[in-house]
Amino acid sequence: MRDPVYTYCREILPPSVVEHATSLSFTRPGACNLALARGNLLEVYEVGLVMKKSDDEVPSAEYEYRDAGAEEFDLPMIREDQTAPGQRSKNTKQPQLHLIGRWSLHGKIMDLRAVQRGKAQGVDRLLLSFAEAKMSLVAFDADTQSIATESIHYYEHDALKQRTFNDGQTCDLRTDPEGRCAALRLYDDQLAVLPFAAP
Repeated sequence: MRDPVYTYCREILPPSVVEHATSLSFTRPGACNLALARGNLLEVYEVGLVMKKSDDEVPSAEYEYRDAGAEEFDLPMIREDQTAPGQRSKNTKQPQLHLIGRWSLHGKIMDLRAVQRGKAQGVDRLLLSFAEAKMSLVAFDADTQSIATESIHYYEHDALKQRTFNDGQTCDLRTDPEGRCAALRLYDDQLAVLPFAAP
């Protein structure tokens, strides 16, 4: 039996434009992760340092023609060593992105923020906002190598909605740097505050 949802809306090509990004320690304590939101796709990368030879050497065929399925990307504009422009170092460590996971979510991600959970736990959470007025707190599950939803919050109440329909829904999300709470601006002039439990 066919799913009736596909007759209404079916995604042919995945989103390609990055709309939101944040850095955090998502997969393990001390990790340097990059979370990207592409429409309804959430991608998490790990930034690692790999040894690269000097710029004047020709890269090997293996480096030049890597398999596109490897999901690794070089970041040549960022270097760990701070040598002068005229100097060249023989071996340098260069950042490289390695894809940890890509997940298709039910709805377009309007904003995302890292939630710092304190030094004791060591890992951060991701707070995602969705249209029309939803928030979801997700964490990385190391056992399944996937994301797990910790909480979902809905603020879609008729009393909060404006009388006129607004196509460009505002779901601006802000988090406290100390990890105490988050605030979501919705329906242009409403504010929802989500307190976090102390770690």
